[in-house]
Amino acid sequence: ELRVWIRDPQEGVNNIRSELNLGIWKAFKQAGITIPFPQRDVRLIRVGEPQVGQRADSGEGAEPESDADPDRSAARD
Repeated sequence: ELRVWIRDPQEGVNNIRSELNLGIWKAFKQAGITIPFPQRDVRLIRVGEPQVGQRADSGEGAEPESDADPDRSAARD
């Protein structure tokens, strides 16, 4: 963490932060220092498509919706 003091924080915070980050990046680049970043490999494996009314996580049949909410049942009709 790097902390700095500036005279006018109302007008200069973003500019100073950007200039500091750019200066640090340039100094690291000149010194041959690189900063690793997180990298993830995502592999999607398709086993099969879930069937209508089947839960994708468990393979069990989906439970029917409740008609307790009159607005939802009216919207379906």
